[in-house]
Amino acid sequence: MRTARDGTGEQERPVDVEQVALFPDAAAATRESSRLAEALGDCDVRSDPLAVQPVDVGAQGTGVAHTCASDGGPSPFGTYAVVTRRGNALALVTRDGGESTHKGAKRPAVVRTQRAWALLNRYDSAGC
Repeated sequence: MRTARDGTGEQERPVDVEQVALFPDAAAATRESSRLAEALGDCDVRSDPLAVQPVDVGAQGTGVAHTCASDGGPSPFGTYAVVTRRGNALALVTRDGGESTHKGAKRPAVVRTQRAWALLNRYDSAGC
């Protein structure tokens, strides 16, 4: 797995993180993507601050909105993460911090995921 981080969170600026995990083949990546989406869906049912939704990025795109809790109650701040698959690669892209809401973090996370997906073409059986 490779991780790239953009930002430190200093001065309330957002931090973008991109991770790529490679699997032996597309079938293994598909199984893991499905397992991850199911596990996240199970969390969604049990956790108010978490919402899981399909995202139209690549194959099997899944978005996760998380609202942070503050002093025992909901907070307007949150994060957004997107997981997508291309060939035998899974990509996770998150936007965190910067005092953004999960709704405000969604668009930048989706845009970065679309860019990441385009760069993963070497892991697609169809190639570039």
